[in-house]
Amino acid sequence: MNDFVIAGLVLTDPDQQTLAVGLYQLVSYQLGQSWGVFAAGALIGALPVLILFQFLQRFITGGLTAGAVKT
Repeated sequence: MNDFVIAGLVLTDPDQQTLAVGLYQLVSYQLGQSWGVFAAGALIGALPVLILFQFLQRFITGGLTAGAVKT
């Protein structure tokens, strides 16, 4: 949430805005709400994170379980 607020205040140029700020601009206007485009943008933005998690899941769980063992 903090990244959204700071990025919304600092980045005023539309070419430099983050994905969250840009998607918020789509639905922030009362008469021009594009919920379909917002949903598609949110899905496209989430896909790289999900794919990366799927490939690195074994390392993430291995690191969590290895760090939990006391020696």
